[in-house]
Amino acid sequence: MKLIIHDIAKQQMAEIKVESRTDNLVQGIILSHSFDTELLSIITQFEDLVNNFVVGEVLDEITEKLDAYNWRVEDKDWVIHDFQIFDFKHISFRIKDTTVFSTTDFIAELKFFHPNEGGRKTAVTSGYRPHIKFNEYPDHITTGQQIYVNQDTVQPGEKGVMTKISIVNKEIFKGKLCKNVCFIFYEGKHRIGFGKITKVLNDNLKVNWDTIKNNHTIVYPEKDIAMYTLSNPEVSRLCWTDISYAFYKFRSICKYHFVIQSEEVDLRTMRFNDVEAYFKEKLREVCVAHIVIIKKADRGFETKYKGFKTDIYVDNLEKATKRLHQMQNDTSRIFDFEYTVSEDDNWTDLGMLLY
Repeated sequence: MKLIIHDIAKQQMAEIKVESRTDNLVQGIILSHSFDTELLSIITQFEDLVNNFVVGEVLDEITEKLDAYNWRVEDKDWVIHDFQIFDFKHISFRIKDTTVFSTTDFIAELKFFHPNEGGRKTAVTSGYRPHIKFNEYPDHITTGQQIYVNQDTVQPGEKGVMTKISIVNKEIFKGKLCKNVCFIFYEGKHRIGFGKITKVLNDNLKVNWDTIKNNHTIVYPEKDIAMYTLSNPEVSRLCWTDISYAFYKFRSICKYHFVIQSEEVDLRTMRFNDVEAYFKEKLREVCVAHIVIIKKADRGFETKYKGFKTDIYVDNLEKATKRLHQMQNDTSRIFDFEYTVSEDDNWTDLGMLLY
């Protein structure tokens, strides 16, 4: 069996006689090639390292250079990885069928690590296929093809890279992905960069909110409170923040941002925990509600001890609005309050306080 391999730019080509193929591993002999001097130099370096039994990061670096050409197999829906030319005759590589990457599963924004951070030393081209590990699902690793938007190559250390990603092992992540889910991508053990999903396109992978929203273990992170003192020339204000929400993955679903304020609560006698418990009990009866920040109000009260402002995010605007209206008109309410609401699917209104 003979194969023609070439790089993505079709500038480097070789005819291979296949001696063995076990599963996805191909080993063979180079019958002819048209490699340029730069590639020949890389192959020579690889051959010298192998002959001198050099392993580890030095050999990995040369392997990365060979892989960076993004080799393909002519007339096949195959791409090549773990590409190795032991000398100018013997060759081995692993193959992947590209049909598993025929559709885009999600859009993501990427940051590639600089070589000083352990990242690649060479650029990658569109079609690059590193391993992916999602932060929320560390026990599962998949492979993801990156098709870059408005660019063909990405340099080491580049950030803000928008890409279309297709993954294998889709069944493992069925119903688990949504906007703001983060991941790390790897080559072997080497971390190459990280990414954040901006939009899920594959409906089978989208989080089924109706299925999981009643599972409080998944929906509500374990509470982690930080206290801040916010100062300005007029007043010193205390702020309570639940920083467990700093990287909350369901932001795009719980996107309705309520800012609730009361000017008649004396926080010398009522604690932040009392304010939190009041809204948590009432709102979580009708929807998913996250009480993220409570702080002393910054205007409209007689002393610096009176009044509060709290930021709450919910998944259901209609139900939350109706419940807050009921609470405002409840004669047994423990304090008066007013509120405003907006959409904020990245929770950007909270600024740096959340982090």
